[in-house]
Amino acid sequence: VTNFALRKNNIDVLTGKILNLNFPSKVTTINAGGQKITYGYSSGTYAKLNPMLNQVSLMPRQEEIDALGSGITRLDWEKRFELVYQSALNQPVVAAIGVTPVILSFARYVHLTLIDFTQKPYFPFYLIYARMALSDINGSLKSLNEKLD
Repeated sequence: VTNFALRKNNIDVLTGKILNLNFPSKVTTINAGGQKITYGYSSGTYAKLNPMLNQVSLMPRQEEIDALGSGITRLDWEKRFELVYQSALNQPVVAAIGVTPVILSFARYVHLTLIDFTQKPYFPFYLIYARMALSDINGSLKSLNEKLD
């Protein structure tokens, strides 16, 4: 998100809400040297611990993602996606954070779950989906052009 804002010389992206599509930051706890150590996926841990992300409006908070459990089945992700979707309704969503396959899965979830996703509350999700698709296409074309040169 910060890289995008710097490249476009526009910090507006930092003033809106950012969809939190990260993995859980808590998976399990182990005992090491008499202390309990909790660990989880790096993307969730990053979202939880990075002070800069704490200042922007991640939706939902990483603690809410963690509260749904550490599973990574399709049903687990659908629960997370529904949480993200419900928390972002009628909010000024400007970006999504997470690993690319999860972001694309969320876009697919919104697209397939909602009957009319172009109506007002769903429109920001549609725009995110369209931007990601265009970005993928542009990246593929650039890569193809480099190979042809």
